[in-house]
This record gives sequence, structure tokens and C-alpha cells, in this order.
Amino acid sequence: MSNDVKVIPLLVAPANDNTTFQDLVLAEVRALRAELQVQSQAVLALSNESKALRADLQTIRSRADAAPAPAVPIDTAATWLGCGRSRVYELLNAKKLRRGPKLGRATMVTVESIEALLASGPEREPARRQARSPRPSGAATRAAILKLIRKPAQQPRGEPDPAGAST
Repeated sequence: MSNDVKVIPLLVAPANDNTTFQDLVLAEVRALRAELQVQSQAVLALSNESKALRADLQTIRSRADAAPAPAVPIDTAATWLGCGRSRVYELLNAKKLRRGPKLGRATMVTVESIEALLASGPEREPARRQARSPRPSGAATRAAILKLIRKPAQQPRGEPDPAGAST
């Protein structure tokens, strides 16, 4: 019966051991304290690392807020310039704006070139709208249609009259 094991909550000890229950509990408490101290140190280290990462993240965010984007999409450039997308493409082709690095399929325009174009002022006045060509009035259109309807159609020789009238 030397192999009998007595199960005590949180403890496992042989039944014929000379150690008392109190000694076993104290040993278990010491082991738990040591484990808790190791875990506390790990938590403290993680906490310090987390604080350092937060500080680094704040630094990165402050730099990102201070520095403008090096390039913006065509839509944003059009909004800033107060024109349409096609006009931005015209300015790119005329080398008045510079292309930025592509972001996926999006064409980008450098912020520097937009600022330089805005600083140089308007290059030309907007084109004036041309007046529409005058349209015929309703009466003139009606008269032209009636003239076409009333005009006798010329028929080819040798074919009978489609109305069936014979002369």
C-alpha cells in the first residue's frame, strides 16, 4: 500500500509521507507566490512595452499630421483646383502638373505641383459660352412638313399609279 495516493485539493502527496498537511500547503503557497511573481514581472514588462509602443505611435501620428501627403488622387486635385477630372488630365499632359506615384490603379498628382499651379494664378479666363444657333419656329417646321407631304411624288415610267387611279 505504499503506492496509495491521497488526493488533497491543490495537492497530491503520498499517504505514508512524514510531511504534514500544513507543510504541503506552505510549499504550495510558496510555489504559487513564485509563479505569481514571475507573472507579475511579465505583466509589468508588457505594460512598459505597451507604453513605449503608444509613445512611438503618437510620434508617428504627429509626424503624419505635420507633413502633407506627397500626392493626391485626380478627384482631390480637381476639387482643389476647382475644375473637372478632364481638365486635370489636360494639365498633366501639358506638364503643368506632375504625376505622383501610382497607388494601385489610381493616378496621383503631386501636392507640390498643385500648390505651384495655384500660386501662379489663373492661366486664362474661362471660355465664354457660344450662343445657340437659332432653331426654326414651330410654324416654320410645320410648313416645311406640309410642303413635303403635299408635293406630288414622281413615279417611275411604266408602273401603275399606287392609288389605282387610271388616266
